[in-house]
Amino acid sequence: MASQARDLRRFVEFGRKIIGVGKNYRPNGSPQQPPPAQDPLIFLKPPSTYLSPGGKLRSQWAVIRFIMK
Repeated sequence: MASQARDLRRFVEFGRKIIGVGKNYRPNGSPQQPPPAQDPLIFLKPPSTYLSPGGKLRSQWAVIRFIMK
């Protein structure tokens, strides 16, 4: 188990794109469950978006302002 955790810390070095599938997503703080999706949502996280442990997360001010509204 410890060796697996060590390998995951190095994922940004050898990892490939992550492909995810979601069907029942509810935004944080949402009091109501949205209606079930007819089709699953497929999304991609390319390696260029990975963040190393201790790395700085950078975001555009316009995005931060939009999320906080």
